[in-house]
Amino acid sequence: MTTNITLEARGYLERKAALERERERLSDSALLGDATAAVRVGEINREIAELAAKAESVMTPAKQKATQKRNTEEAARREADSHREHLARFVYEEVTRYRRQEYYRAGIAPSARTGRVEIPAALVAKKAGAVEDLMGATRVCGDDYQREAWYRQNFLSGVVDGTHDEVCQKTLGVSARYVRDADLDKQLGIVLDAQSGRLFDVKEGAEHVATG
Repeated sequence: MTTNITLEARGYLERKAALERERERLSDSALLGDATAAVRVGEINREIAELAAKAESVMTPAKQKATQKRNTEEAARREADSHREHLARFVYEEVTRYRRQEYYRAGIAPSARTGRVEIPAALVAKKAGAVEDLMGATRVCGDDYQREAWYRQNFLSGVVDGTHDEVCQKTLGVSARYVRDADLDKQLGIVLDAQSGRLFDVKEGAEHVATG
């Protein structure tokens, strides 16, 4: 059906194009006072308008179908993008939650009394790096069954279907160690080297960048 509509419309449009070429040839003569040419240009204009209307009428169903298809595909893309963004926010929350928890267990959390980490910066970076290595291979919410169940019950199983590295790669395009909590890194005085994925204390990190 669509093919027939397209062929019919094409016939109207080809005839319209031929008339437009004829009109172009006659226009100068009509402007110079050729009455016959002027009459013919008027006839051509009316026929062109009729052909355009006919072509539009037979193209409309096809156009509507194509537009509906595009709108459906666009809506599906928007929904998929929205879902990915939704998942990404929860993945970020889980990575930062688990990291803070494990940093605390490793003894590198800021002191509740002073707000500072009470061990040397180089040791903080070393311990943090060890946490990152283990975290990447650890299943998301493997430490909290209730949190995992909540995600699954709320159609967010993509957050917990895999290790931190696997889930981050799927939703954010990077491994978990690259999903940073800037405020926490600043508190701890550590910085991640983007090329190697290693953590350094801020001073050592600056020297590392300077030396390449």
